[in-house]
Amino acid sequence: NKTEASDTTIRWAHKPRGFHDSLSEAEKNELADLHWFPAGVMLDYKKEVASTQSPFQQISIWDVMTPDRGTLGSYQRSLSNDDSYESLHPELFEPDRIVFLDGLLQSRRVGDAAYHEALVHPTLFAHPNPRRVAIIGGGEGATLREVLKHNTVEEVVMIEIDEVMVNFSREFLSEWSNCSDLAGRADSCFEDPRTTLYCEDAFRWFKDHFSKPLSQESGELFDVIIMDALDPQGLQDIVEALYTDDEFYQALFNGLSSDGILISQVGEGSWSDDPFYALGEDRHYGSFLKGLKSLGFYKITNYIEGGCGFFSPWGFVVASKQQNTLEDLWFQNEALINLKIRQRLVPTKQGDSPLFFFDGATMQTYQYPTRIDELLHCRNPVMPKNCRLGHGYDPSVGNVPLPEVLKSVQRDDENFCLHLNTPADSYVGLEALVHSVFMEPATIQVLAKSNKQSGAIDVWSEAAFSYQDSFGVHARLGRFVPTSPVFWCYTMTASCPRDNFIEPDDIVRQRQSL
Repeated sequence: NKTEASDTTIRWAHKPRGFHDSLSEAEKNELADLHWFPAGVMLDYKKEVASTQSPFQQISIWDVMTPDRGTLGSYQRSLSNDDSYESLHPELFEPDRIVFLDGLLQSRRVGDAAYHEALVHPTLFAHPNPRRVAIIGGGEGATLREVLKHNTVEEVVMIEIDEVMVNFSREFLSEWSNCSDLAGRADSCFEDPRTTLYCEDAFRWFKDHFSKPLSQESGELFDVIIMDALDPQGLQDIVEALYTDDEFYQALFNGLSSDGILISQVGEGSWSDDPFYALGEDRHYGSFLKGLKSLGFYKITNYIEGGCGFFSPWGFVVASKQQNTLEDLWFQNEALINLKIRQRLVPTKQGDSPLFFFDGATMQTYQYPTRIDELLHCRNPVMPKNCRLGHGYDPSVGNVPLPEVLKSVQRDDENFCLHLNTPADSYVGLEALVHSVFMEPATIQVLAKSNKQSGAIDVWSEAAFSYQDSFGVHARLGRFVPTSPVFWCYTMTASCPRDNFIEPDDIVRQRQSL
């Protein structure tokens, strides 16, 4: 029966029994991704789209339907012309396209936007005016695509060692490098006049160009360098070289402008039962962090994103050469980020935002490292001091309850002062400070500019500046307990309950502390 035959489908899974003797242990481990998924899983639909061997790696591309993303029936309806929802929105029901390099899952359609937007936009928005950007790796072209969405960018230099990967991606992963819907951009991101592509070894390229520091006026320095290369957990020899080569690190540092930022993907996020970075599978990551610190980057932070389509949350590390970059711009509030998205990003030809994942609310989740990162940081064999102090709280220090403080206030029409004998460095109102205190850096900047222009100093500004100077962004606002006799509950959020809020005309302060 012809109808029955056309409805016949095959479900299959492949379970390899051992590996060829010529493969090293590292190669066997890396091939585990492809053999486990999709080859080893019984799915409704999976098909190898294309495969090739480049001088550097085996490239495999598969189309897969997973139960959580849809069914074979919905995919088949999307190909019909029956006016069903699926046929009217076929892009929502197409198979997941997955890229494997040497058997290791590299990228996939369902995580494309989340991964590449998380890699690129937090850092580019943290820079005041990114004009020249370098990309290390990123052969599929998706990282390039995201960078070209910024209207400040004048040139993107992409250094990818594998030319076969670039050409193979342009043929079979065209949507990864598709800029056709961006106003004023070429159809292919690789063909955009702002793009300069070098199919060379990035190690050698950076060492050749930036072995020594260049003048800031040279025009060759980068505002942002993006490392979209191999994961530090990989076992290949090239991975160790990538994350432990001091000359390469120095060249990266030299290649950045004075306010430049380095961003790198660093593979699978840590787990709560992992050892300290330098002692486990993340040893290359630990070496990478140590190398960044030794170079003199002013600020280093990390964040994770769980929607990249890999089997674990994915990690990223950012390092800036200038103080205010990751202390002010990194902590912009949700509204400011959304405003910048509208101001800076190239719209689609329909006038819409070109982003599918990143926005101001998402950026809020990247601004501080996770609790797991804190745990691993404190598993250093030489425990950092702040781990022993418990976020700044010392139980041996005395506390003066807030009611006693308020009873000691004396005030007249112009002044209000506190007369209270307290031991040096005592806590004041500690029982009320369990509530978080939050001041937007943008708010502090507005106050500072306003006061500078007017020459006036008001109580609110003094309170904000005093708190920020002692416990500001360095201390993760709201998480550290002050060790000062002065307690400010300065907030415009619900995180400080009304019954613990001090009205402006009731602010308690010691004149000498200001």
